[in-house]
Amino acid sequence: FYTSAIHFGQKYYGRSKELAKILGIATVPNGRSCGLEAIFVSGVAGSGKSHLASAVGDFVSNFGFMVLTAKFNRGMEYTSREIVSTLMDDMVSNIVEMGDSGDDSDFDYTHRVSQALSSALDAGSLSALVDFVPSIQILVPGVVKKGNILCSHWQLVFLSSKLLCSVLSQDRKIFITLDDLQWADPTMLQLISDMLISICKYPEERQRLIFVGMYRDNEVSSDLMLFITNLMNLEGGGSANVTGLELSTLSLDDVTEMVMSELRLPRRLVSKLADVVHKRTHGHAIFVVQLLNSLVSDSTIAYSPMLHRFYWDQDKICTLKTADNVASLIVSNMTSLPSEELLCLRIISCFGIQVQFNILELLEVIGLAPTGGFEPYLHNLNDQGIIEIVSALVVFTHDLIQEQVYEGTPEKERRQLHCDIGICLGGKTSLDDNFEHKPIDAVIGQLHVSDTSNNEDSTIDTTSLVSIATSQINKAGPEVFSDRMQRTRFASWNLRAGKDAAEKSSFRAALHYYKHGIAFLGDDVWLEDTYDLCLKLYEGAALSSS
Repeated sequence: FYTSAIHFGQKYYGRSKELAKILGIATVPNGRSCGLEAIFVSGVAGSGKSHLASAVGDFVSNFGFMVLTAKFNRGMEYTSREIVSTLMDDMVSNIVEMGDSGDDSDFDYTHRVSQALSSALDAGSLSALVDFVPSIQILVPGVVKKGNILCSHWQLVFLSSKLLCSVLSQDRKIFITLDDLQWADPTMLQLISDMLISICKYPEERQRLIFVGMYRDNEVSSDLMLFITNLMNLEGGGSANVTGLELSTLSLDDVTEMVMSELRLPRRLVSKLADVVHKRTHGHAIFVVQLLNSLVSDSTIAYSPMLHRFYWDQDKICTLKTADNVASLIVSNMTSLPSEELLCLRIISCFGIQVQFNILELLEVIGLAPTGGFEPYLHNLNDQGIIEIVSALVVFTHDLIQEQVYEGTPEKERRQLHCDIGICLGGKTSLDDNFEHKPIDAVIGQLHVSDTSNNEDSTIDTTSLVSIATSQINKAGPEVFSDRMQRTRFASWNLRAGKDAAEKSSFRAALHYYKHGIAFLGDDVWLEDTYDLCLKLYEGAALSSS
């Protein structure tokens, strides 16, 4: 009973200096020049970058900061524009919600932001911004989307900067964190860089923005280095302050403090255990957490009713055989999970670091779920610290865990999961107009599915569902489908997903889909029955890459 209540990693240890540094920047100017604050946090995977930013965000939110977070995904650079768009839309949605909270000061703040934005941009510009930030239509009455307005890079920089400055002009600070910058698309890095540089031109507004970027220091690209350099170049003029923090490994004292706190024991009783853990893990934060949790789960560390405290066999600890690295340990820990919980994790890992809970509900309706559905297993996995349930999302607690669950799934099974998920979700859209499918109306009573995004967390936008279903099929790959009609079918899915992305000016994503569509046609390009489809795919790819 007592042992099951212990879970290492829920509290934050060993980063007090870094935490104090960021909080000092965020809350105490300390005589720094009145510029935008940019903080870059680097370290190896699992060093605690995300936890650090989350701890700071939780703290500053109590001081009236608006906290916005986003995370880029490994192997999904083409979704970077959507991630940045969602970040901006979350900001506007938060402002709209404040206006509906019933608090007079919040209502006044929302009204002032709306007025500032209306003054900064004319109706045509606001309409153009709707594609990138749909909630603008709610914040500013009378703004409607007029057709598919394609914005160039500099138009989007101008419009987005004006939006941010309008919000910043109303005396509320914004704290933005972007995680895993090393996986961001270069065009989006350039967009964010140019937006921040543009905001730096406004002396009052720039003082209210704190930007935190996190990245793995062993995966730094030239584009990311240019992004950081561009902001550092502004320091000389006083319009920006750039701080770099490199997270090192946890010290022996850090590990000792963690064990003392979680087991509620004095230093003299835990010192040898902490020393062994530190030596075995070399102080790698997530390795430390995973190893300690594995010792709890296999009852190496257990509560002793006789001693009235947690106890372990020190000799057994000293001779304990452990994995050589954190990845191996995560895989080892996963093998002890019940088969249904493991299946649950494998399905979730197919979507990346996170998935909308309603997507899992939709898979349940379709029948693609563990016995009894996802919910019974999610709570247990949450208690074990493997996943978190955050609002309407199911999120892996660390991308290393997601990576190991995903890569630990046998390739044949992984491809089949992608195939099943894609076909099931695609069957709930209009992707198969020329194929036998179940219309989305059949499940609309059971799920919140909408034809257009209405910015509710509980809503699945059908355009997003098209993108998700098509991406799942693409991850399965053309080689999974031997039937020519099926490959043609999925080529047409990619054409639809590519068009949807292009209509949102997300040309990197559009190109991604068009190329996959061409790949699905394989040797069947330019045949009589696929000629039109092939032509549209190639034309779309050409336009998206120009």
